[in-house]
Amino acid sequence: MTDTYFKELNLHPDLLVDEINSIDKDKQAWSSHFGFNAIELDPNLIQSDSALKRVHQIQPIARLGLLMIRSSNFYKWHRDTYRQCCLNMLISENHNSHTLFGRDIDSQNMRIAELRYKPKTLYLFNNQEQHCVINLDGPRYLFSLYFCEETPYQTVKAKLTAAGVLCH
Repeated sequence: MTDTYFKELNLHPDLLVDEINSIDKDKQAWSSHFGFNAIELDPNLIQSDSALKRVHQIQPIARLGLLMIRSSNFYKWHRDTYRQCCLNMLISENHNSHTLFGRDIDSQNMRIAELRYKPKTLYLFNNQEQHCVINLDGPRYLFSLYFCEETPYQTVKAKLTAAGVLCH
């Protein structure tokens, strides 16, 4: 069931995490981006990080960003209005936060699935399925990107599968 919501990549970033961790997050000019606080990352990382470079060859990447949710916040259930799918990687490690996907069972109940992020791991993320984030800890940092062309999750998943970069 989780395959319709997210899929782990078997490519692991080699420069991206260190680059993000070197950012002094308290000194950034965070801007509001669809309810998140966001900063844009250096687009040169697309060519310098081996995982991003490989994905870019399969599905071209337009922009990279770091998203932050403040302490003790709930980012409500939603489907993205613009993005079809993206790649995400949780930067905050040992963090008490939850990314949930859900489908209504009836007017009061929802069947949920949790994306339990592994450290330094990229996930193809279906932005068109209902999802939310519950942050029960300090600031939560997430790497995310935009592809050059908004493409449905299943199409990108098929391309990444054919290229052998998704976990089984």
